[in-house]
Amino acid sequence: MAIHCGNGAGHSRYALWFTARAQLGAAFSLKPEARKLVTSGFYSKFRHPIYLFSTIGLAGLCIAMRWYIFGSVYLVAISIVQSRRAKAERATLEAAFREAYREYRKQTWL
Repeated sequence: MAIHCGNGAGHSRYALWFTARAQLGAAFSLKPEARKLVTSGFYSKFRHPIYLFSTIGLAGLCIAMRWYIFGSVYLVAISIVQSRRAKAERATLEAAFREAYREYRKQTWL
């Protein structure tokens, strides 16, 4: 059962991640940059859907492979990294888009 649930989360994550990446378009960058404030698609509900879907996918992979201990440690570590990246993005976007970004944050989750 765990393998099937893990595979489902892992495979679904790819479609969701690629969709979120496509919705980000030219605003995508590896380092925080304020090219454009994207507020449509998944970004209308989540501030960081790429981080969310990649974490779900990694959790699914760990479940499917039965890497329970390694997976738990890895997920804690990746969550810390993703949290730091999100914080850096938040600071960059807030500095560039000011009130528009603050309003966007009120309307979205994660």
